[in-house]
Amino acid sequence: MTEQLMAMTGSPALLSLIDAVGSPVFLVGVEEEATFRLLKLNRAHEQATGMSSDAVKGKTLEELLPPRMASQIAANYQYCVDTKADHTYEEFLNLGTGERWWQTTLTPMLDADGKVYMIVGIAADITNQKSSQISLAQRHGEIIDRIAEIRFLSSTTAQDMGLPLRELQSITQQLKDGFSDLGDGKLALIDRLEGVVARSIAEIDTVVERCLGAHDDAWSMTSSQIDRLCGDLLSILDPLGECDVRYPTGYVRADGAVLNIVLRAALMAHLSDGAEQPARIDISMEQSDPATLRIMVLGHGPDAAADAQRPATGRFAAVITGLRQLLVARGGTIWVETSNGAAVTGIGFSLRGFIETTD
Repeated sequence: MTEQLMAMTGSPALLSLIDAVGSPVFLVGVEEEATFRLLKLNRAHEQATGMSSDAVKGKTLEELLPPRMASQIAANYQYCVDTKADHTYEEFLNLGTGERWWQTTLTPMLDADGKVYMIVGIAADITNQKSSQISLAQRHGEIIDRIAEIRFLSSTTAQDMGLPLRELQSITQQLKDGFSDLGDGKLALIDRLEGVVARSIAEIDTVVERCLGAHDDAWSMTSSQIDRLCGDLLSILDPLGECDVRYPTGYVRADGAVLNIVLRAALMAHLSDGAEQPARIDISMEQSDPATLRIMVLGHGPDAAADAQRPATGRFAAVITGLRQLLVARGGTIWVETSNGAAVTGIGFSLRGFIETTD
């Protein structure tokens, strides 16, 4: 089958058709035991990634790519094979021209027996859009901080104005207590004053309630597959799979851009160049309350213990300083987590969101 596919994809008519497509297109042969072999990259793909179609033709993912990246890409191909349906997803890869975000669509090709023998893929570079999302998320945090300050000032001012009015309300009530109406209109004046004061207090209370009760729902709540997100980040940060990293599976609904920013920073704190890597990294996720996600990125090993002894200057403290504003603006927080006598340490953070259930 592989030789037949190689011959098919080498036909001048097919090559001309694929190269005429302005977006990156690739053909992948499907073999037994979840083996995927690249058959063709069109000209747009070569220009976008720096990869040569002739150089990759006939090679498996494992022969071309670092282990983590190959595993991550193969999982998406296998999903397309298993479902026998189009599969569209976002992926974060470094294929030779730097780190890029791609939106990829896989289409399975079925033979007469209904078996997937080839996958046709088409990709769009969405790096600029993703960069804009991340920049907006960071700017959004700064704006929310300013809004919070204005809300605090407004509520404090309103409360300060309300105090003398409440005293005046108390005085008018005392004046009316036992007051004798002599028909000179003084009681009517007191009643009018009491009404004005009551309405003013009610308006001030409304302002205070709005200021203190208001919250910002403007962030982008999107559904993210947490295992795919972790896998994509690790294919860049630890492409050779040198560190044992364990992470959860499933979907969460949260601010996707912020989740990506914080997870990447937390992993980089463990895996950055020049840092002794921990023996193992565990990423865990739980629903701390109905509206809040709690995520931990913890390293196990001697490096973790060493870093815990210098929290004020360690890389974890630097990460926390840089991300605290971003998370607080979204109702979350971030902290250094240590346990087991400092043998386990890393970053914990929370943000608004929830784990999606699959019924």
